[in-house]
Parts: sequence; C-alpha cells; structure tokens
Amino acid sequence: MKHIVSVAEMREFDRAAQRAGSPETELIWKAAGGLEEVCRPFDVLTAVCGPGNNGADGLALILRRLRQGKKDLAVVLGEKLSPGLVRYLEQVEAEGGEVMRSLPEAFRGEAVVDALFGVGLTRPPEGVFAEAVRKINAFPGAVIACDLPSGMDGDAGIPLGPCVKADLTVSMAAFKAGQMTESGRRLCGKLIAADAGIPTAGERLVWEEADVAALFPPRDPFLHKGSAGTVTLIAGCNEYFGAALIAQTAAAALLEGAGLCRLAVPKSLLPTYQQRVTETVLFPLSEKALGHLGFCPEELEKLLSSRVLAVGMGLGDSDEVYAAVDFLLDRFRGSLLLDADALNAVARRDRRRFERPHGPLCLTPHPGEFSRLTGRAGTDFSDGELLDYAARNDLVLLLKGHTTRVTDGKRICYNLTGGPALAKAGSGDALSGFAAGLLTRADPFSALCAAAFLHGRCGELAAREKGEYCVLASELPGFLPEAVQSLSGPADRR
Repeated sequence: MKHIVSVAEMREFDRAAQRAGSPETELIWKAAGGLEEVCRPFDVLTAVCGPGNNGADGLALILRRLRQGKKDLAVVLGEKLSPGLVRYLEQVEAEGGEVMRSLPEAFRGEAVVDALFGVGLTRPPEGVFAEAVRKINAFPGAVIACDLPSGMDGDAGIPLGPCVKADLTVSMAAFKAGQMTESGRRLCGKLIAADAGIPTAGERLVWEEADVAALFPPRDPFLHKGSAGTVTLIAGCNEYFGAALIAQTAAAALLEGAGLCRLAVPKSLLPTYQQRVTETVLFPLSEKALGHLGFCPEELEKLLSSRVLAVGMGLGDSDEVYAAVDFLLDRFRGSLLLDADALNAVARRDRRRFERPHGPLCLTPHPGEFSRLTGRAGTDFSDGELLDYAARNDLVLLLKGHTTRVTDGKRICYNLTGGPALAKAGSGDALSGFAAGLLTRADPFSALCAAAFLHGRCGELAAREKGEYCVLASELPGFLPEAVQSLSGPADRR
C-alpha cells in the first residue's frame, strides 16, 4: 500500500531519507525507475525537464533509457539548475544523449514526460515554463507527469495557473493529497505511485494490487462450504427487486470464497427470484404490504447463524425495515453490512442508533445517504468528518464516490480503481455484494477496501470490453474472476 501525504510531509520524508544515509542522486535514480517502468511501451519519447529535482528525475529517466539504446530527447529549461540535475545532465551528455536547452518546434516520439515541476511549485508557471505547459497539452501522444502535473497545487489539486493535463501520473514515494481531489484526479489521469526509496507514513492510504491479492491465498484443499462461511442478503421489494438481484452477487459472494449465499426477500417476490437465481438459497420473509418487508423476529432469528448479513439493497424505507435493522444491531454478532434503504430507515427514525452497542458493523452509503445519516447538509465530506463518524460509532464506513473512501476511524483508504462506466443505477448494489462476500474471511476494513478495489477493477474490465457507455451493473460480477486473476499479473500501466 502507499500513503497519501501533504507537500510538507513529503518534503520532510525526503529530508529524513537523506539524513538516514540515502544520497539525493540515489533517490533521483530510484524515482526514475518508476518512470522507466511505465515508459517501456514507448520506443521514443521526449522528457521536458525543469531546473529542479523534478527535472533531474526526467534526466535520470533519459539516462536509464539511453543505456538501453533508446534515442530519446531531453529538453532542459531554466538557468539556475539544481546540483542533482546538473549531475544527470552531464552524464546524459557524456554518454551521447541529445539535450536541448530550449523548446523544440515539436516533441520527439510517442510520449512526452512532464518533469518541469514537482511538489515544490508554489506559483503559476511563467514565461518559457508556461509555454512548455501549453505545448505539452497540445501534444497528440501520451502525456506522463512525473510526481505531479506541472502547475498543480500538490495539496489542493487545483491549477495554480497554466497546468499540464496528464494521461498518467507517476507519483513518487507516496500519493499527494491534491491528487485525491476531483480536480486533481482530472489533471493527473491514471494514478500510480512509484517506489522512490523514501519511507513514508500516515493514516491516509491507497490499497494496491498486492494488498488485495493477500486476501486470495491458495484455498485449503479440505475446505467445505460449511467452513467457508454463509452470506445472507436481506433485500428487495416490489419496486426495486432488481437491486437484490444485483447485490445477490451471490455470484460475487460465492466467487470470492463464501460457501453459501442466501437471499431473504418478501415472500410474494419468491416466484420472481426463483426464475433468476441458481446457486443462491431463497428465504421467504413476512410482508407488511404486498412485496414489502414485514418485521418478524422469529424469521430474523433464523438468519443469525450467518457469518455475514447484508441488509438494505432495494428493500424500501419503512418502519418495518428500521425494526429489522434495530433487531439485528442488538442480536447479530457476525459482520453486519447496512446499505441503501437500511441506512435511509435509520436516518429517518434514529440517526444516533449506531452510537449504542452493536457487533461488527459496516456502512456503505453514497454521499446523499451519508448526508441524511449525519444530518449535515451537502455531500462534500472531509477525511476528518469520516474518521470522526467511524470512530464515534465504532464502525467501518465506505463512502461511495468517484474516489471511494473507507475508514475504521483510525485510518482512511482511498480507492483509485474504477471509472465512468460505474456511473449506473445498481452499481452500488454490486459493491455491497462484493463486500459481503469478502467479509466472510477478512476483517471489515480490509474487506471493504478490497471490495472497492475489485468493484472498480471490474468496471475497468467491463469498459474495456463493452465501452464506457454500455456497461450494466448486473454485468459487473461476471468480470470478477478476471479481476481477481489480474491481481497476480502485471498491472496495465498505459
């Protein structure tokens, strides 16, 4: 996993690494290795380098590729050059690399690497640097930013003035706070973090493939369905029976390792689901009105043996739903996941219900649902607000969004997988199914982090096959096997 740090924190981590004995030029060389990895697909590229150590990273990249026989172009701008940059500039020139000290008429190759400015920039690029930004943005090939798109505020994620818009950003050592904002994500494009030899720390995290892969070890050859765990979903009503089908990602629950999945629905809906589910066991629930849940403690008692209960997807908002949630909060000691209408029922009847004792609890709201839960107007919540809510209520919170965040009140994880293909009704229900499956064998924080990652990865795979416009939420579970298999293979860096 990688940390998310502020500009000030990153500077201090950099200084600490040097105090611990890592020379600056060594750190630059290692950082360039991360750039080199993502640039492998390009036969020829241009690195546009500023006068500081961000520019030195770009020149170290050119040197690495030069030693592999690549014929790249380095463009070095500015007069007052950092010592690290001077060293790599001299090496590139000594080994026959081509270096220009002014902007060329055209950049060379299929990609341009933006190494003008990193986290040290505090004012808008001016003069030749502003012209370089405009020229990079007009480049028809791939634009790869080194650490930050030049011109972006590393903490706020907003342009300081002229700013590079990258296709991919290689963030050095850790992700920067500004890269997590909506503006920052738009400017950075695809985000990856490279090991730059600088240890970092903090409560803000990004899970990577290796973190998710750790939840999928080889299975015990003597495992049986009884020991693999049972997931029960309480979901669906007349108007929203499709939400239960998607969340019934019993597909997802079973494929992720749960032994048995039950779908508990209002009894008049059983014929609808009998025609649509195969591996899932159906469980009829009493009804208050036709196709709507009725509160029956005796029936809910029979579900308490489940390892995981996921409640709320398309269930409808009613007093009966709240009574069922209240009962489960009191009695269930497995992992309880509340989503959608289960959250709406609590928000309308007792927003402070989670402050009373309960077992392991996960909430998966979208911003509107979380706004109702908190009673706060608006849908833009800070990390501090999420951390405080989770800590105060002793739960794990997953707040859905373009950049989904997961917190247990002590740490907060940003998810960077996904894309616009997931902006469809039912996508959140699929996420709940993924989370329910993972909760059978992982702690709640890990399960929700991994669920968000795999949900996003499924969206990426689906978009690659069907296009960003034509992906349906019900199709996401079908991409889960490929998503899990991709965890052990090379990441797609382009």
